[in-house]
Amino acid sequence: MRGELAPKNPAQHKQMVEVVTEELFLKSKPTAVSGELSSPSLVDDFIELANKTGDIRALKGMRRVHKADKKGAFQYSKRTKKPIFEWVPLEQNFTQELINEEFF
Repeated sequence: MRGELAPKNPAQHKQMVEVVTEELFLKSKPTAVSGELSSPSLVDDFIELANKTGDIRALKGMRRVHKADKKGAFQYSKRTKKPIFEWVPLEQNFTQELINEEFF
């Protein structure tokens, strides 16, 4: 911030940094912070460990699934013909069998 918007003292600077940080968090997209884990229980362990070791917030388990249209048919990119995926919350009862049912 420059000119008239520049903070006049350290307290104002800290407040402006907090406001800008909050705006950035609201606009940002979710990002994967770990690779795929082998079971849902490991997701909870990872989140607990990450919260202890860093300034991380709003962690939750997610998984990628094929994006489907209203009729339930999988969607594919018109240009590349590859499947389109979306992120959905990880259910506690998620198992490998659910993955197999989604694809076949």
